[in-house]
Amino acid sequence: MKRLLTAPVIVVQIGSTFKHMKKPVLLFLSFLIGISPELSYAQDGLDREPPKWGLIPREHLKMDHYAPDSSAAAVILADYGKVFFERDGDMVFERYTRIKILTEAGYDWGNVAIPYLAERRRQRVKDIEGCTYYAAEGGRVETQEMKQESVFDEDVDGVWKRIRFTLPALRPGSVIEYRYKVVSKNPMLFPAWGFQESEPVLWSEFRADIPGILEHVWVYQGRLKPDVEEQTPYTYSGSSRVRGIKYRWVMQEVPALRREPYMTTLEDFRAKIRFEFAGTSWDQLAEELMGSKRFGKQIDAHRRVRDQARAVVEGLADPKKRMQALYDYLRTTMVWSGRRGMFIEHDLDDALTARSGDSPEVALLLVSMLREAGLEAHPVLISTRSHGRVSPAFPLLFQFNDVLAFVEIDGVRYFLDATDPLRPYTLLPEEALAGEGFLVRHPNPIWVAIKPAEQYRHQRFLKAELNADGQLTGTIEASDGGYSALAHRRALEEARTPEAFVQEALLDGLEGAVVDSCTVSNEEAVSEELKTVATFTAPAYAQVAGDFLYFNPTPLGRLGENPLRSPERTFPVDLSYPRQLIYNVALKLPERYVMQETPRNVRIALPGDEGFYRRLTELRGGLLLAQSEVVIKQTVFEPERYEQLRSFFEEIVAAEAEQVVLKRVSEFPSTLFLQAGPTPWCAWMCSASRCATRAERPRRSAAR
Repeated sequence: MKRLLTAPVIVVQIGSTFKHMKKPVLLFLSFLIGISPELSYAQDGLDREPPKWGLIPREHLKMDHYAPDSSAAAVILADYGKVFFERDGDMVFERYTRIKILTEAGYDWGNVAIPYLAERRRQRVKDIEGCTYYAAEGGRVETQEMKQESVFDEDVDGVWKRIRFTLPALRPGSVIEYRYKVVSKNPMLFPAWGFQESEPVLWSEFRADIPGILEHVWVYQGRLKPDVEEQTPYTYSGSSRVRGIKYRWVMQEVPALRREPYMTTLEDFRAKIRFEFAGTSWDQLAEELMGSKRFGKQIDAHRRVRDQARAVVEGLADPKKRMQALYDYLRTTMVWSGRRGMFIEHDLDDALTARSGDSPEVALLLVSMLREAGLEAHPVLISTRSHGRVSPAFPLLFQFNDVLAFVEIDGVRYFLDATDPLRPYTLLPEEALAGEGFLVRHPNPIWVAIKPAEQYRHQRFLKAELNADGQLTGTIEASDGGYSALAHRRALEEARTPEAFVQEALLDGLEGAVVDSCTVSNEEAVSEELKTVATFTAPAYAQVAGDFLYFNPTPLGRLGENPLRSPERTFPVDLSYPRQLIYNVALKLPERYVMQETPRNVRIALPGDEGFYRRLTELRGGLLLAQSEVVIKQTVFEPERYEQLRSFFEEIVAAEAEQVVLKRVSEFPSTLFLQAGPTPWCAWMCSASRCATRAERPRRSAAR
């Protein structure tokens, strides 16, 4: 087991008199590179060089599984990276990687992509080699070299390109290795190094030689402690005043980091090291952005945009209504291209006329129109959840990948993204719920917290009749709000028919259910709750066994398994937004059946009033009444809270697995039920709520 760091991020600043990365310094740097340093790396028990190219140990060829991780599809046997500066000032990143392929699922590791910044030839990739080895008959080792015609150079977005290649003759049991170099004109393109991958890593090592003239900061992220961490100062021959630092980090036997439910990008939690170089401040960055023709200069600069804004808000005095009207106009008229980014590709007047654009064009259109309507609006840069966290310590633009519109009305802050016609102004895309953003204005740019303004909220009321053959016939009434409404409007839009939507999205817990009729309300009114009413038949809801009927009293929304399967977790559980799910069931039972077993009433609570689960059941006059409710108020649970949350879901799964057992009787006693007729649903709900409150009061006091 790897040792854990107490803090997931460590930042170390290396001082220097150099404050801004200017061309004369780069020229001076190129002069220094040709001088040999006096000191070498410190020697220790873990000092190794990369394996010799083409020499594959027999035990690696024979390996057919990895004992510490039986689910591994591949094992990274060795991964070496090194950065140094050449005589002409170019920065060179060398990488060598060797991987064991265990199963067909590991073939993806034979597909390699190397991104590089092609604009103005700032980077280039060279000296690419690859080879595949596998054991053959008679103890021979077969070798398949990668041919250069298998290497492809692809355009990504006009600025970035990538080299792509696939190692030949992949098969379970083979070993692959490849190496390449990336040459950069600017040290600001210094590569990050990840020690942890989605498969186990036996050895990962990163080295960097950095002249002291480059003021820099290195940041270590992750909870796993490196096995080797060295910083060796050196002095160049011929000048005792010119210094540098040689860095070396090693991690061995690194466990796999795989995707799990409720998490952002793996990059947020991967054990990795990165360097940042001094260059600018957040205030300077905001000034540059607001002066850019592809960003801030676009705001307030277009007559057609201003005219359209005035037309949309004409006659609206309330600021919030003006905001909503402009948002709805862009939401319903602009077609999002699907591309995120920070800079526009098309003039805003042209985008408005074409009624299509990228996310920065839609965002800056909205900011410009809000300002024309007399509102205080600004663009906000964010890094989406899949892009990774932003570090406010480093004023670097590449940390971001999207733009939102910001407006403040009567002290209330609104973050707006009008790229989805199904999303009301109160909802951001889940990808944008990344914690904080950089509000771009000059002077006085600020960091702003971005939190969900609404929760995931839905309610279901199922009223049905169960017959002696196990068939269930009845009506479902569904109400969806917040993120639940957005998800279900999207499911409705994608479904073949409204009946298919009900069957797939609302009755998915009733196997074989057939929808007889349905009505959907507020489909276009995205700021309102989505309402659905449907009649249905589920032919095999209950299991018939002689005189007994077995069925689950939670036919909808049942948690069949724990979503948190891993026994432990070293990164947070991120639910994106709060949740409230309510299910009510009124089930008329078949005649001449009595209750043999009924699920218990339960309440399971998370500490600190962060959430709870409650399930109530009651039998009244031949009517089985059941209510279940899940409320989770907290959105992020740190690793130390993981076991509590996992146990919470585990208890819900166990509670909702309990069944009702009915038994047919020959004589039907009149005193079997509490009353002759069914209690109205609302009356039962009120009484159940009061009973639950009384029953839970001692437990709540004890919890305090």
